[in-house]
Amino acid sequence: TATATATATATTAAPVVGTTAVGTTPTATATISTSAQRLNLLRDFCARQWWPAKRDALLALCHAPEEEEQEEGTDSSTPHASPSTTPLYVYELEVARQRARQLREMRAVDRVYFAIKANPLPELLRVLHAEGVRFECVSVAELRHVLAVLGLSAAQAQAAQLLLFTPNFAPRHEYSQAYALGATVTCDGLHPLCRWPEVFSG
Repeated sequence: TATATATATATTAAPVVGTTAVGTTPTATATISTSAQRLNLLRDFCARQWWPAKRDALLALCHAPEEEEQEEGTDSSTPHASPSTTPLYVYELEVARQRARQLREMRAVDRVYFAIKANPLPELLRVLHAEGVRFECVSVAELRHVLAVLGLSAAQAQAAQLLLFTPNFAPRHEYSQAYALGATVTCDGLHPLCRWPEVFSG
């Protein structure tokens, strides 16, 4: 019957987090109240994030004109008329700075390394370096990139123990170059140590 169907629907409804007593069926009022609580939690979460305050700037980035290859005889100050459809990653450097500080303040963590392969953006690397974060690199090119961005010499990097080189199946010359660039070197197996012991001597 209609009554039986309504009763079954009410008693088998998905559990609702709220103040409803255990063993009772959530009422419409309780469900609405819980939904409002969830909405308030979402609003509170968004209010503590950086992007709502910068909404207009973010939207402007999404609709920024796309630059096209400069042709001879054309005005370089005139951008492409159509809006860009390229996906964008936007990084708030102040948030990155705060997260770096949180990691550095953890007593159980002795050193914090940022993997360059995650994001080699120069501005981000400078912010992280200013907060005492070090850098993990998987290639000689990444090691050189960090030094160039930070304007440091190999001797300075070595003194600060700034660079960690973690290659995968790297040839001999990359290990040698990593040492020359002031990096701390790790091995992914015994082969490099057995085959080229002179590289790691001392």
